[in-house]
Amino acid sequence: MSKQTKDALGSKDGQGEDEYYARYWPLYRMIEKNDWRGVEDFVTNHPDALTAKIVEPGSKTIFHTIAELLVDDDSDEATCLLDKLATKVDPQTLARQDNHGHTAVIFCAAKGNLKALKVLLKYNPDLTNIRDSDGYLPVHNAAYYGHKDTFQYLREATNGVDIYRGNDGAMVLLFLIAANLYDVALDLLKLHPTIGRDNIDSRRIVLNTLSQKPYAFASGSRLGRLRRLIYNCIPLEKERVPSIQSNDDQNVDGDTENFTVTSKMHPKESTPFGSTQQITAIFGL
Repeated sequence: MSKQTKDALGSKDGQGEDEYYARYWPLYRMIEKNDWRGVEDFVTNHPDALTAKIVEPGSKTIFHTIAELLVDDDSDEATCLLDKLATKVDPQTLARQDNHGHTAVIFCAAKGNLKALKVLLKYNPDLTNIRDSDGYLPVHNAAYYGHKDTFQYLREATNGVDIYRGNDGAMVLLFLIAANLYDVALDLLKLHPTIGRDNIDSRRIVLNTLSQKPYAFASGSRLGRLRRLIYNCIPLEKERVPSIQSNDDQNVDGDTENFTVTSKMHPKESTPFGSTQQITAIFGL
């Protein structure tokens, strides 16, 4: 633990809890109102606010609070302030977790605040590898809340963990499907054919999610008769997806090859019916 963090935690012991948090209440209110000039003035007069737990319950730092309460994700003023504040602390301070194991980067991922996320990762790239109390990474949170651009960025930035294997891979795919990001899930399956399929538990996780999607199977779709007829008349092409081979050279899916179905009419469009059925086909259903 860094000296900055120790000093911040120690300052709470020397005064009553109510007095401690009351001291930072004005700062919280300024962040809540997105009054960034006021926040900067407060930190200038109270530099200990950079490392203190300013919100209870939750034990959030100023970085957690800004990431959580920032209204305008495109605000250059807020991003510049966050950058300025991040230069004043050590990387360990940015890695601090609240009572749920959330870092400020996890808040950014959950809100899709890509600008703020990039600022924090600039000063501590390892923040992508810190899990919350449920075991999820920032990339999982971006997928869960359906933030496509943030997910794609974190997918490239997460280097310390293999997010395409085992439970991590299955949860990434599950969250993308649950958030209706079918095109992203499909692209991921093409780039990493084993994701969500490298063991029985992973397959079960993803298949359970697919089973809850009405568009995953033609019998469960909500297309009207005319639209279904039109869909069935669209010329389709088969696109080969690499099989997963076991040590016995057997396909884990039980097939000699797998195919995804791509419509020639709208090859880049992610429709609930078409894209989900393509994913279902990859899983051999």
